[in-house]
Order: sequence, then structure tokens, then C-alpha cells
Amino acid sequence: MSNRLLEMITFTKVARLRNFQKAAQELDVSAGVITRRVQALEDSLGIRLISRASRPLALTPAGDRYLVFCMATLEAIEEEELALRSFQDQASGTLTVVVPMSLGAISLAKAQFRFNRLYPEISVRLVLADHWNETFDPKDYKADVLIRSTRPKNSSLKSRRLATFTWVVCATPEYLEQHTIPSHPSDLIKHSCLLPNRPFSDGIVRFRYQGTPVAVRISGSIAPSNAVAMWLLVRQSLGIGILPLFCVRKELESGDLVQILNEYKISNQPIWSYHGYGAKPPMRVRLYLNFISDWLMAS
Repeated sequence: MSNRLLEMITFTKVARLRNFQKAAQELDVSAGVITRRVQALEDSLGIRLISRASRPLALTPAGDRYLVFCMATLEAIEEEELALRSFQDQASGTLTVVVPMSLGAISLAKAQFRFNRLYPEISVRLVLADHWNETFDPKDYKADVLIRSTRPKNSSLKSRRLATFTWVVCATPEYLEQHTIPSHPSDLIKHSCLLPNRPFSDGIVRFRYQGTPVAVRISGSIAPSNAVAMWLLVRQSLGIGILPLFCVRKELESGDLVQILNEYKISNQPIWSYHGYGAKPPMRVRLYLNFISDWLMAS
């Protein structure tokens, strides 16, 4: 039965063309191959399907009946394959996305609401996580897409740079009223500073001032586990925070937080997406990544 589909295709071609040689040309095989396939089909069924005595070839009554069956079967297979390819390109289905806690809670949760309104047939399951495995493969997280701010050394996964976010140094007006406002990065040593583990795991913040690098090692009495915790602590006037702009844009605009050391810039942090679908991911993945990239660049 392993070659039955190929034999059915061959028989249908011969039956339509009424000629072994023409069927061989259209299927790009030799006439001998065509003959053997039809003979094997007839032997398997135990009945003659084509009368070789007449020219052009004629179908036996059994051949006429079997041709109808073959055409219906092959048409059903073609329709199902087209449906499956169409399903790949439909803006529907479920999408599981794993993102860093702070990015998900502060920015992407809001983005998901907008995305759901645009594409109600796509169900997005947003998983917030800060405890990462060594692997960047979304399958290891039972997800379709992984969004991270770090890059693997080697990976066959399809990656995309979604956006970059800007770091800002900020504090509440109340904190700055009670402490000397830093005018140089080295002044941060005198303050309780809050900064995330990534990319400052060594405690060193690398600034640039008019193209000149300025590095300073800072520390604080509190070490927040992620930017959400740090955002809450900074708002409680417990120190100076180094936070992504998307976390504090609203507070900076309202005056609840004040940016300091504006002339000293920290390198922007890229945000990457990873998936294992190759160059042609499903439509739901493409739509989501395009939307999130636009959202992050706007924020």
C-alpha cells in the first residue's frame, strides 16, 4: 500500500491521456515506469483496469469505476493540502509568547489589548518570566515566540531585532530634595542606587559623555530582582534608579519622577525575538511580531 497513491496518480494520468508514452512525458518518467506502476496496481486489485488491445487505450468497466474513485480521492487530497497551506496563512490560532517580567507587565500587557482588538481570531498567551534557561528555543518553554534582551552565542533559531530601549537615571522629587543631586556619574557612589541585573550584573554602569566613556561601579542596600520591583522602589523614594524609558515615561511626563545626568548616555538595549519556524512563520507569528515591534519603537 506504500506506493498506492503514486499508482493512483499514474493510472489517472494514463486514463485521461489514453496513452502510456504521453503519461510518462507529463510525469517526467520513462514509459517502462508507467507500465510497471499500472501493472502493479492491477495486480494488487486483482482486476484489469486498462485494455491494451485497442488504440487509443480504453478503460475496462472496472477501470471506469476506479477512475472516478481516483479522481475524487486525488481532488480531496489536493483540497486538504490547499486548506492546510491556507491555515498557515490565516490570522487565527493560539500564540504563546514568553517575555521578561518587566517588559511584559509594563508594556506588552497593554499592547496585547490593542492587538486583540485588531486580530480577535488570534489568542495570545503572554507568559512573564525572569528565570531563563540556557536555551533560547521557545519549544523548551512550551512557547511559539521568545522575547529577550540577550543574544545566544550560536543559534539556528530565526531572530529579529524588534526595537531598542533607552536607559534613564531618575529619582523622585522627594528623594532629590533630601539628597545632593548628582552632576557626574561618579556622584552615584554616594547614593543608594537601584539597577537591574541585566546588563549590569557586574555593578558597573558604562556611560558616554560627548563620545568619551565614563564607567562607574555603583551599589545599593536593595537589589531588586527585576525592573518592576525597581520601579516600585524608586517611586517610594528609596533611591536613584537606572530604568528603561518605557518603564518610567509616564512618571517623567507627570513629574512624579525626575531624570538626572541627562547628558550622560547609557548604550541602548536591543530587544530580540526568537522562534523556530524558519523564514516563513505562520501568519499569527508575523502579525504579532510586526505589531510588537511597532509598539515598542513607539514607546
